[in-house]
Amino acid sequence: MNLILAEIIMIIHFIWIVFMIVGFILTFLAVIGIFFLKSKKRFWNKFLRNWCLFRTLHALGIVFVAVMAIIGQYCPLTNLEGYLRFSNAQIYPEGFIIHFLEKIIYPAVNPLYILAPTYFIAVFSILAYMILPPNKTVRFVRKILCR
Repeated sequence: MNLILAEIIMIIHFIWIVFMIVGFILTFLAVIGIFFLKSKKRFWNKFLRNWCLFRTLHALGIVFVAVMAIIGQYCPLTNLEGYLRFSNAQIYPEGFIIHFLEKIIYPAVNPLYILAPTYFIAVFSILAYMILPPNKTVRFVRKILCR
């Protein structure tokens, strides 16, 4: 049972990584579209202003990932998966999909190759969120500050 839970956690971890990367790509394209592609400005402005939940979750997530990297801690999903996977005394053969997901989630590279892009993505995403905040966030802050 622990092994199945570990594999579910790994799939959730993979989805989280994809969400972080897709969020960065969309934010990057939106910023480029607004400042450099005048013909696409309305489309990207709508994305940046109206996708409040997506952008807020992405910004909070990227701050969390950056803080974990700065303090030198592993992601809680990594820790939970490791605990579940290695709490079994028996060794089970891994499945086909899990084999490849592990290679993507835990690449065998110098940690600097992971940390440098993480910091860049964090700084870029937070600056984009602050410079071009979603409309709901602006209304919420105004409501709090203008009481």
